[in-house]
Amino acid sequence: AEQQRVRNLVAETNLNTSEQIRVHNVFRLVRSGEEAVFQGVGRQTSLLFHCSKRYSYVGILSRGLLLPKLVVKQHGGVRSDEGRLGNGIYFAKHSSTSVQYSRGDTNTGTSFMLVAEVALGECHATTESLTGEDEPPEGFDSVRSVAKRNEQLSDFDDEEYCIFNCNRQCLRYLVEFSLPGDASPSVQSLTTSVDTLSVSQDDQDNEEGGSFWDSLDAGPDPLSKVKAGLQAGGTTVPLKSVHVRAKLIDLAAEVVVLQEYLNESGRAIEAKYVFPLDESAAVCGFEAFINDKHVVGEVKEKEQAHKEYKEAVSKGHGAYLMDEETPDVFTVSVGNLPPRARVLIKITYVSELAVENEQIHFSLPGNVAPWLQSAALDQVTQDTTKSHKVTGSVRNRFSLQVAVDMPFDIRSLSSTSHPKDLQMKRTATKAVCKLKEGSQLGDAFHLFVSLAEIHVPRMWVENDEAEDSQACMLAFYPEFDSSTSSENEIYFILDCSNSMKGDALLSAKKVIWNALLSLRQKMDESPELPPWHFNICKFGSEWEELFKTGSAKVDDTSLLNAKTFLKHAVCTGVTDILQPLHSYQMLHGGKEVDNSRTHSLFIVSDGHFAEEDKVLACVADGMPNVRVFTFGVGATPNTHLLRGAARRGGGVAEIFADNAKSKWSGKIDRQLLKCSQPALSSISVHWQQFDEDAETPVQAPQQIVSLFNGSRQVVYGFVPHCTQAELRAYVGGAEIKTMVSTSDLSTTSGKTLHRLTARALIRDWEVGTLQDDPVLHQLMKRNRKEYIIEISKKHSIVTQFTSFVAIEKRDEDEQSIVGAGKSIKSLIHTLVAAEDVDCLT
Repeated sequence: AEQQRVRNLVAETNLNTSEQIRVHNVFRLVRSGEEAVFQGVGRQTSLLFHCSKRYSYVGILSRGLLLPKLVVKQHGGVRSDEGRLGNGIYFAKHSSTSVQYSRGDTNTGTSFMLVAEVALGECHATTESLTGEDEPPEGFDSVRSVAKRNEQLSDFDDEEYCIFNCNRQCLRYLVEFSLPGDASPSVQSLTTSVDTLSVSQDDQDNEEGGSFWDSLDAGPDPLSKVKAGLQAGGTTVPLKSVHVRAKLIDLAAEVVVLQEYLNESGRAIEAKYVFPLDESAAVCGFEAFINDKHVVGEVKEKEQAHKEYKEAVSKGHGAYLMDEETPDVFTVSVGNLPPRARVLIKITYVSELAVENEQIHFSLPGNVAPWLQSAALDQVTQDTTKSHKVTGSVRNRFSLQVAVDMPFDIRSLSSTSHPKDLQMKRTATKAVCKLKEGSQLGDAFHLFVSLAEIHVPRMWVENDEAEDSQACMLAFYPEFDSSTSSENEIYFILDCSNSMKGDALLSAKKVIWNALLSLRQKMDESPELPPWHFNICKFGSEWEELFKTGSAKVDDTSLLNAKTFLKHAVCTGVTDILQPLHSYQMLHGGKEVDNSRTHSLFIVSDGHFAEEDKVLACVADGMPNVRVFTFGVGATPNTHLLRGAARRGGGVAEIFADNAKSKWSGKIDRQLLKCSQPALSSISVHWQQFDEDAETPVQAPQQIVSLFNGSRQVVYGFVPHCTQAELRAYVGGAEIKTMVSTSDLSTTSGKTLHRLTARALIRDWEVGTLQDDPVLHQLMKRNRKEYIIEISKKHSIVTQFTSFVAIEKRDEDEQSIVGAGKSIKSLIHTLVAAEDVDCLT
């Protein structure tokens, strides 16, 4: 009966009566991990079809259906089309629509088609293409194309559905079929009833390769593969000059980059400008100077910005569109760049500066002047774009000027990248640095600022008189006395539930193994330090420990046992983490502080736990003796729960994305460093506002995770009428309070802190924890979405919902002028002089 129901569904939804779909086999699919996270339980669902090329099914059956961007980034896939309903997973209501995407095997003469149960929710019907969208319109859960019928105008010929969340579908059946004209099957159907195909992937795939058990190879940074600059038709548009002007205010930086390009071709081109950035930075300004015109970008909601850009290009006007592809890569589409024209592009971005070895570190990546990176240009980073290397006298067309304004006396200023080229003048708290004429940027520029009181908590206040608003930046850099533990113990908890099958489990094993290798290296390098002990627990429906009688010291024998234990760990059953958590907490938890040994739980999982509330409560019960550090793995980790567990457990969460393995080693080392030292927990900020009617402060991060000895915490806020704040926290069970206030020297005016505050609020909305309870977190996130869009537009910060758009209107004569850019060349010096940041002249 079940098989016949599927066969009837295929036949009844075939609208092409001239092409019969012959069903040869029907397999029931059982993917327990997918079932566990399916959001269709208790909701209205539909059985829909999904077809792909035959060779794709090995990956689909092992990993499930993934969003296109995950396939491209994590598994090396290539998109065959842009997806006119957006970047989601596509389904068809009619089998005749779905089979159009199949291709019969030349040997068997058959193809495959999936039948999935899909929770469409609120579905948005559209007759217009939504290419490039990463989510459905606000208020909707999915999108449906309306097919053209009779007088119904539409961009679509067929009715299809698109979802943007993998958990809204669950694969139910695999149908083997053939169409008229396909090669005759070489074997007869062997199935007369529905077979059950239990889908899994050998959990030991790729483990036997020599590289798996080696130490983690960081590999190249993905950003090194990003081709910076102006690209058009497979060719780099020549970059003629670069000028950088930066202002550093304590831990905040505002940087202006001016880049001059020349279209040397004899035709108008549509170019794409790529600008890689550190993830702590935020682009807040985009301007272009061309044809004696100054075009200023404006942040608008993405749909409106794209619409205006397309209309301008179609009318022959100049158009510029900037999108945030990822938090660290920005792209600008430059439409209709005239022949022989020069264009000056001005990018303004703000960034929070890092503190390294007790020095404030400002860095400028070499990709802002890609033609100066001769080593990088010699590398082939992609096949589709031919590099254009500019040489000769052009190499001298670079200048850099940095103004430094600090709250305390400056002890020293130095550059590790340009020690001989750096020129400076300074007072006690201010300085201006520049590179001497003829200097080259090279791979990067690094400036280090050493302060007399780097660890002193401080507060900066910035007033924007035009907007009548106040932004605050609070820097907290704790140093506190703590007794040294005689031993350190790590209890690794490895998630082996069904949701971890495939790549997620392999990643989890690699994280644990490389953490153990790092511990062994630390012990070899510093034998005088307290020893490290460890144990590993794997759990699914049941749990098992590596060492039955407690932890073992990290040495060759214990590592060999760990390797065998990890190698044989496979996924079984549901995610029941409570049993190992309760067991460990009973042995080592409690409120009495034990300084003889640190106890750390390292949970390596995708975070899809049952009974989330109980998990979080159990984690909190172990404090302060047992702290929890979480390691998120897999394609779609539950980041909210993983961060919540770390926050409740006095630790830190790190996410190990498959497309960012170059950062894994650093993340593991940071977790190991933090787990060996005491930390502040339950941190909160109390803003002192001197106006009872003042608006309620809005801060980021909303919830602050643990803060470790010598680590920095920066808190931003839109807080009117405030010049001081109190930080409260607990360390070793005792509460500490620190009052921080601002001085006249730390009160400024402008927009830098406002923009950094806006970026922090946006970032916290994207990946932070707004509430412990996941339901309240999602509710707060939904309620704050309009506010996020509002501050994005107000402070010119590009987000996933907004884009920069700038239109340069041209008349018919301007559209055909050759060499119109010559006037820009004569204005370069004037424009650069206007950005001068010398505060000591």
